[in-house]
Amino acid sequence: MSAQTHCLYVFSKKDELVPWQEVQKHADAAKKSGLNARCEVYEESAHVAHMRYDLERCWTSILGLWHIAIAKAK
Repeated sequence: MSAQTHCLYVFSKKDELVPWQEVQKHADAAKKSGLNARCEVYEESAHVAHMRYDLERCWTSILGLWHIAIAKAK
């Protein structure tokens, strides 16, 4: 992986299975290692329930990253 590797971390502060701080630390480490990492942090959604919580926001994040990755690949 390199700076051309795009990562999107989608997580919630209300996740009862995975502490959000751990996901944030992983994302920070990815950024520090040179990856193009972004975070989409939800305040209220449950574990892997972000689509059900806010469908439009989730797809906007995913498609936004996709378009950036595709543009950089050209």
